[in-house]
Amino acid sequence: MGRAKKGSKAPPTSRSAIVLSTGDILDAARDLRELPVTLGDNITFHRGGKLSKAILDKIIDITRDNMKSSYDAALGWDNWDDHVKRDEMTHKNSRFLLEWKNSTLPHSPDDLVAFVHFRFERADDDDQESVLYVYEIQVVPSHQRQGVGRQLMQLVESIAVQLGIDKIMLTCLKNRPEGLAFYKSKLHYELHRSSPEICERPAISDYLPPLEQRRDRRRRPGSISGFFTWAHDKFMERPLLNGMVLVNCIVYGAWRCTAFSFRVTPREGERLRRFLMNNFTCSWDDLVTKGRWHQSILYGFSHITFPHFIFNTWLLYFIGRPLYDRLGSEKEFGAIYVSGLLAGALAETLACRNRTTPLVGASSGVMALLASLSVLEPNRWWYMLFPIPGATLSSMQLADINLAVHLVAAPAVLYRQFSRRFPPRYGSNVAYIGHLGGIFAGYFATKVIQWRHRNDKSFPHESWWDSHKRYALLHWRFSAEDADDLGEWMRCWYRARQAYNANERRYYRRKMEVISERRRLRRSALS
Repeated sequence: MGRAKKGSKAPPTSRSAIVLSTGDILDAARDLRELPVTLGDNITFHRGGKLSKAILDKIIDITRDNMKSSYDAALGWDNWDDHVKRDEMTHKNSRFLLEWKNSTLPHSPDDLVAFVHFRFERADDDDQESVLYVYEIQVVPSHQRQGVGRQLMQLVESIAVQLGIDKIMLTCLKNRPEGLAFYKSKLHYELHRSSPEICERPAISDYLPPLEQRRDRRRRPGSISGFFTWAHDKFMERPLLNGMVLVNCIVYGAWRCTAFSFRVTPREGERLRRFLMNNFTCSWDDLVTKGRWHQSILYGFSHITFPHFIFNTWLLYFIGRPLYDRLGSEKEFGAIYVSGLLAGALAETLACRNRTTPLVGASSGVMALLASLSVLEPNRWWYMLFPIPGATLSSMQLADINLAVHLVAAPAVLYRQFSRRFPPRYGSNVAYIGHLGGIFAGYFATKVIQWRHRNDKSFPHESWWDSHKRYALLHWRFSAEDADDLGEWMRCWYRARQAYNANERRYYRRKMEVISERRRLRRSALS
């Protein structure tokens, strides 16, 4: 019920000359105690009848939270029935792949983040092909848009290939277009011939016709059409964030065109420069005197110099990506970013002594994203490129360092702006006051979003102060230990390069592996 049929033909095997019947293949698949594929450390395989009551209740709760509204809209009010779903999941042929937050045993039902419910069956058509039928694939809201569903479906495909199953099939509700887009664009599934839209059979209620996946029909990766298909799929994973990055690139290219146009056609170059100055910069004169309020947002997409452009765009993408996935909402992500731009424009224009000094750059919006990420995901760790390459800092530490630097720099900038000892244009090229406004706007917007999700138990509700009381000392201790391990790893690498004895080189390389594994385990434990 409520699943979209897909079928994937597994490539034929040539290991044995014995041709097994469909019944033999299905019997062998159903009798398996262990799967013929390698599962991750946090993924487990279960039979439906062997699941504990607590885990089964959690699975039903996740399915109900994700699907009940769609069931009611498609099949009538109060069509959902826990008892029917429980009987379906405890069938003797039901199999489950469960993904947990971590690999620590024993697993608690609250640690379950996603699952796939499938069976090995015969196809309903005349071919009587063997089918791996996916009954449910569900991910908790806090882990959606993070590649969890794709990872589980890839495991399901690997299982079908290893067991010689002919197809993978499932069905989807028509009122869930995001599910159809996921299966078609990211997993390359197609309508099956048994679809009501193909065989001209009336569809039952609002179920989507069966889909099937055929790997041999995918576009070749090396072709031009394959590249554009790949680029489109990547763009649609995070359309708002990728659109922001694209607009940054276009506006920066326009600024570069002005410099080139002045050498070739000065009149056209001046016209383009005037257009950019009147729309993609921000100052007190623009906002108050001329009333161009749209510039309080559009200035965040404008960068004139290459270092400014590449640094801000790089930060926007790599900080925005995990926050985008955590929120799972384009509106909330956009609200945080726009609030940072507005607060940065207001703070900087008020603090600037010269009312015509233009403000450009996405820095205020990026600061808001970093502040929000430090509250929602304080335990996300980052590898530093500078000042210490390879060192690790958490989102909370990065936000704290950033806030401390701006709190120290802001008074000095204000003193330079308004002191009579300095000329009116004397100041800093860095908008510290605007950055500070973006930071506080990010914290405030995140608090509002937490309030909107006050009834959602899966959404993080810890405040800035609570997360600091809980994690601050632990994070700095971890960073110190990790820096010590990094120094030891670099010493071992240098000694391995200088060693003449093969056994000595092998010893240092083994020691480097041990240090790397220790760093990984420490980071995963705190995540």
